[in-house]
Amino acid sequence: MAGSEYYQDLVEENESILDSVKVQCGIPVSHHEFDQMIQLDINTALGILHQLGVGDPRKPFTVFDEDDTWADFTCQVNMDMCKTFIALKVRELFDPPSGAAMDALKRNLDELTWRITVAVEEDLRVNHKDWEED
Repeated sequence: MAGSEYYQDLVEENESILDSVKVQCGIPVSHHEFDQMIQLDINTALGILHQLGVGDPRKPFTVFDEDDTWADFTCQVNMDMCKTFIALKVRELFDPPSGAAMDALKRNLDELTWRITVAVEEDLRVNHKDWEED
């Protein structure tokens, strides 16, 4: 199975992006007080991923509410890397740690950014050779 099809099959169909990011940030799914702020931060992270080449090149994916699922998000690279990037970016924006923890968070984001960029370039090289001929 090729690139994006493989990773799309690994995604749990009904897993809410908003709810899973809340859980990764230590916020109970039942608490909705911060949903709008977290949604904004998720969309910021998704915009960054779009700029790195992840997803539909014509339009960045946007989360509107808890009904948007990971299955809705087109990802041609490792979905877990994208999920982790989004969760860490939201943590950095919404509830940033201090000191050494912030330094570690930034290092993790930098490494994920690099790895996602490499994965996107590899996907383009392997799966879209015909683009180079245009």
